[in-house]
Amino acid sequence: MAKCDLCGGGCKAIELVQLLDSYQTAGVVDICPVCCKWANGLKNAIIAELAPRMREAIAAKKARPPVPDPPWWKRFVS
Repeated sequence: MAKCDLCGGGCKAIELVQLLDSYQTAGVVDICPVCCKWANGLKNAIIAELAPRMREAIAAKKARPPVPDPPWWKRFVS
């Protein structure tokens, strides 16, 4: 019986999920399926917060007038 590093619950070793390196913290590497489901829900909530900000940034860029290309001769001068 293996133990979850996050909740301390026991499960089969084959059921443990190893967190990505960027998500691991001191002492928390392998988590049980229940904690994995919680972590995925948290990640999805964080990603959902990004969507409105992305839409705002895209709309702001679309609203700006396009930057004209410099004349052909200025590309060779600089």
